[in-house]
Amino acid sequence: MDNDKYLWLLNHRLKENDDWYQQAAKLLGISDSTFWILYMLYDYPDGITQSEICSMSCFPKQTVNSSLKKLETDGAISLVPGNDARSKKIMLTAAGKELMDKTIVKARHAEYAALNGMTEDEKEALVSTLDKFTRLLNEATHLINE
Repeated sequence: MDNDKYLWLLNHRLKENDDWYQQAAKLLGISDSTFWILYMLYDYPDGITQSEICSMSCFPKQTVNSSLKKLETDGAISLVPGNDARSKKIMLTAAGKELMDKTIVKARHAEYAALNGMTEDEKEALVSTLDKFTRLLNEATHLINE
């Protein structure tokens, strides 16, 4: 198979994966950005900053800020002082933990079910292959400017 075919298959599968998460957010009644903010808070229960969310999610700062304001207005998160005077950590409130249980925990269960359908070798190969492709793609970014 030539590289064009591999890229078509890879990009198609990655898009299908992205679409699954968009549909999951929609089924759970939350926006895409809210889904990913809650997802990150699941992985960082001790809090996370807005800049960390922007960096990891690739959402624009304005999008993240709007979602955070809505979550704060809804009582799902609170902002607590961070390591320096300018940063604030985003923490889940009790209402936020309930929202997470109704949304992200359900999505995680679906993800676990998918992973449980794979062998340990398949899971490791998936992660290591995607890691390698991403690293090599980043290394090849200079070719865009040539």
